[in-house]
Order: sequence, then C-alpha cells, then structure tokens
Amino acid sequence: LAGSIGPQKIDVVNIMLIVFLVMAFAFPVMYGSLGTWRQARRAEADMKVRPV
Repeated sequence: LAGSIGPQKIDVVNIMLIVFLVMAFAFPVMYGSLGTWRQARRAEADMKVRPV
C-alpha cells in the first residue's frame, strides 16, 4: 500500500491525521471553556437582576 501511494501522499495523510487529532482534542476544551464562560455570565446577570 505505502509503496504504491508514494511519499508525498503519505505526508499529506499524516498531516491530515495530525490536524484531525489536534482538532479532536481542541474542540472539547473550547466547548468546556465556552460553557463555563456562559455560566459565569448567567450568574452575573442573575446578580444584577435579583439583588441579594
């Protein structure tokens, strides 16, 4: 398989695989930080609307 493809195609496949793995790791981190940010903004808005 590798011999028939050639080294250039293997490099492209490796780069695509690495990019896919990096994005797969980055998306949950970004989504989690977005959730915590939204929760903080919501709590801040609650404090403004409903003074304790």
